This record gives sequence, structure tokens and C-alpha cells, in this order.
Amino acid sequence: MENRYENHPDDFRNTARRMDAHQQREAAYWSMLAGAAGHGYGCNDIWQLYDEHRMPDPNEGWLPTSGAMRGTTYWRVAMDFDGASSMGLMRRLLELRPWYKLVPDQSIIEGGQGEGEDHAQAARAEDGSFILVYLPFGSPISIRMDKISGQTVKAQWYNPRNGFWILIGEYPNTGVVQFTAPVRGDQYDWVLVLEDKDKDFPR
Repeated sequence: MENRYENHPDDFRNTARRMDAHQQREAAYWSMLAGAAGHGYGCNDIWQLYDEHRMPDPNEGWLPTSGAMRGTTYWRVAMDFDGASSMGLMRRLLELRPWYKLVPDQSIIEGGQGEGEDHAQAARAEDGSFILVYLPFGSPISIRMDKISGQTVKAQWYNPRNGFWILIGEYPNTGVVQFTAPVRGDQYDWVLVLEDKDKDFPR
């Protein structure tokens, strides 16, 4: 019911480490591609309307853990955090296709599933018209192409950090194909978009 909050301490014993935009995107894409009814973005500075002039003492006791949970950024500034804009980019991607047809389907992934923070989450349109796979660190992944309708599959990368598209190419809808993201590593997440070329979905 309650997801990660941007700029919230990742561990109350280490308040210097706070959740960032990448962790917000992980939570959002994992949820939406796993069948969630929706996703709500949260921000530690916004929910408490943080203002250092209004909250000068972090230990005033308005919450038992107020010192640890204390904001660091004026809430109006926090409204422009990268995690917040990432939610708009995710919505844009989903609305460019009939998102309501999506069903979770990890059987799409033949290899490179990943574990923990590197968990790849896949969803497929019920009619096979398109597939979305979220890769938290851009790790190589092998996909069963026969899960897509039509004879030709159009493959693209969607950058969830800035909304840009990169065309990969076209493939027959048979066999297994391995895809490697343009850049991989911490903070470099990607969405692999595979679709029936004949559907001509917009970008």
C-alpha cells in the first residue's frame, strides 16, 4: 500500500543514505508491470511539507523518529525531484500503448532474470501486441520472441530517466534474442519495449 519515499532514510541507523530517484523508478515499474492497480509517488520532504524555518529542531517530537525522518529540502523545491518527474515519464510510456491489456509474464524472460535489486520485471499485452521489461541496472537479458504477435518484432529501448527512445532493430518473432542496454550499472535503468511492428505504436 505504501511505497518508497524519495529522500527518506533508507535505514534509520544510517540517515545519510536516502532513497533516490532510481529507487523510486524501481518501485514504480516493479509494481505496474507486476499487475498493480496503480502507483503513488511519495517524497519525504513533501508529505511533511518540510520547511527548515518552521521545523528548526529535528527532535521536537512531532513523531517518535522525527530526527531520523526529518526532511532536508524545502517542499516546494522537492516537487521537482527527479523521482517525481520519472513518474510522469512512466505514465507517458504506458499511455502510448493500451496499458490496460498488460498482464505480468515472467516466462518471457529466458535468461538474465536477476535477483534482489537487479530483478527484471516483465509484462505482456494479452493480445501479444507488445511487451515491456524493466531492467534496474541494464543487465543483459534474453527474451522469447514467440510471445509477440505478428511476424516482425520492433525492438526499442525507453530511457525512464529522460523519456528518450533508442531504436534497436527488427527481429522475427521466433527463437530467443539477447538484448544489452546502451549503458549498464548503478542508476542506469532501462525499459525494453518489444512490439508487433504492424501495430505501429507511437513514440
